[in-house]
Amino acid sequence: MDDEVDGGWVEWEKNITSWVDEGEEVGVGVGNATQVWGGRRVVEMVGMWVTPGLVWVGVGGNLLCVWVWCASPLRTLSSSVYLVWLAGSDTIFLASVAGAWGGALGLPGWCPALTYATHASAGLSVWLVVAFTVERYVAVCRPLLRAAVCTVRRARAATATLAVAALLLYSYLLVAAAPRSASPRPVCGVRPQYMSVAKAMDQIDLALTLVLPVLTVATLNLRIARCVWHVDRMRHALAPPPTRTSMGNTGGSGSGRGNTQAKVTKMLLVTSSVFILLNLPSYLVRAYIFLW
Repeated sequence: MDDEVDGGWVEWEKNITSWVDEGEEVGVGVGNATQVWGGRRVVEMVGMWVTPGLVWVGVGGNLLCVWVWCASPLRTLSSSVYLVWLAGSDTIFLASVAGAWGGALGLPGWCPALTYATHASAGLSVWLVVAFTVERYVAVCRPLLRAAVCTVRRARAATATLAVAALLLYSYLLVAAAPRSASPRPVCGVRPQYMSVAKAMDQIDLALTLVLPVLTVATLNLRIARCVWHVDRMRHALAPPPTRTSMGNTGGSGSGRGNTQAKVTKMLLVTSSVFILLNLPSYLVRAYIFLW
């Protein structure tokens, strides 16, 4: 599918070039063609300077988050396992983007390796968000199952399973991906003999990393928010009025642990929601390309 889109884009560029050379106001016309080329130039310049900045900031932020989660009492929470894996997966994705930005796609063997790493890490990140959203839903809305489900051991098993699944799902790219010899700059594409496999896998990838995760996270986040609001409302309704003694003694371990769980729930709720919102433009573009 990507080759079809790229092929159409190349053909469209050829048409624009011929219109500009002949000076004919056909289709978009000379003025609009100049605007298109100017817009592409701006996009290329922004990508040239913004991409490395985003990579460095993202990698630094991920390393800082891993240090905070591993060096604080939060490391005893099962949610920290998912977040550490998410930071690692995002770091691999950013490193792959940096490699492509630096021109490594033209080096022997780097095109399939970077394509594989990018797709596998991106798919793993999506499902790690789904995993800790499911776990937080169980902890908040199914408290009787919390002790059995929300454990560090189960979190490690779940993350390892997701990682193996992502590595196996995108392993075909190690064989199917190859640099395009006709392109003036290093660009990865799909070998012609694997085009049918790539199209089928693209449909599977669209369902597994777009449709199913978005619907799952959006639905569970709404239910989690509803449960949190309901619990807070009941807690305020049943809580006795504060007295001078209770106001002076606020260091109970039970209330402290409850506050920690509430903060973790809100943090993960915001994390998964922001993840979906930030990836929404990419999701819409992929859906548009797939449907039209």
